[in-house]
Amino acid sequence: MFGQVHFTEDEHSAIQSALEKKLGPEYISQRAGAGGQKLAYIEGWRVIALANETFGFNGWSHSVTHQNIDFVDLQGGKYYVGISAFVKVQLKDGVYHEDVGYGVSEGMRSKALSIEKARKEAVTDGLKRAMKNFGNSMGNCISSRDYLKFIQRMLKGNGAVDSASSLTVADLRRPGEFVRPAGRMSASDSDSLMTVSTIGAASNESAVPVASSTPRHSSRPLVKGEGCAQARGGEPPAKRVPPLTPLVNDSSVAKPSSAGVDSATSPSLGCGPHGDKQVQRQPLQNQQQPQHRQQQQQQPQQQTQQQQQQKQIQMQRQQQQPQQQQQQQ
Repeated sequence: MFGQVHFTEDEHSAIQSALEKKLGPEYISQRAGAGGQKLAYIEGWRVIALANETFGFNGWSHSVTHQNIDFVDLQGGKYYVGISAFVKVQLKDGVYHEDVGYGVSEGMRSKALSIEKARKEAVTDGLKRAMKNFGNSMGNCISSRDYLKFIQRMLKGNGAVDSASSLTVADLRRPGEFVRPAGRMSASDSDSLMTVSTIGAASNESAVPVASSTPRHSSRPLVKGEGCAQARGGEPPAKRVPPLTPLVNDSSVAKPSSAGVDSATSPSLGCGPHGDKQVQRQPLQNQQQPQHRQQQQQQPQQQTQQQQQQKQIQMQRQQQQPQQQQQQQ
């Protein structure tokens, strides 16, 4: 469970030495401040990258414990918003630091965008302030004036030559230098894992069936009653095949009346599970066949009658034509 996983001795010593080092000039950004001064700061994405590199992507987490809107003012159609946020940063072994951050939005015409900007700025500021409590390489070194002077001289190209400063280039953390050791289990974690595995092995042993000399059967589907026979150690019984009832044509067998036939004593019902269905369906099929044949035989007769009628109509028309011509003359 997160918060109860301990770092190994190698990880703990490597993280401790990395946190003691101060950040190199590659991690420092500058912005204009009051009176024309340049203020040094660390961007939020760099702090997150340093935390992932130092503690591991799954070795730390942060959460916003509280957030408060201090003011929302509207002046001249523009919004001015101030929000404070409390951010908690916790490592996987349970160690955590919590600090407050503040975000301000000024001069925006959208109220929603003003509050959004102030909230995000407050959370980022709180995250950076909570992170710097872990050590120099998390941003705590920026509070030192000697360090800032040394970084400025390094940016100009002569930071290594300074007899008054106690800092050297070897004291700085440069990109790509830190290599986190491979995660190996600590003594407490391995003991707890061994305890869990021992309990699991004991429970599995109690569930393992006793080996017997009975040969295993193939993986075919079991017939009804076969599983019980195998459990007793005997051979599986032979599969029962129901006798098939021969299908006969209705024309050669006299049909008994349905009123005086008992379903339990009727010889037409088969002994199998589907015998009665087969015998009952067959007479219906045989009854339908003569009707179909009669229809086929009646079709040509009807066609010939229709042809004869058409011929008679044509002959009558031919006979009537000369009579009509004479009447017209």
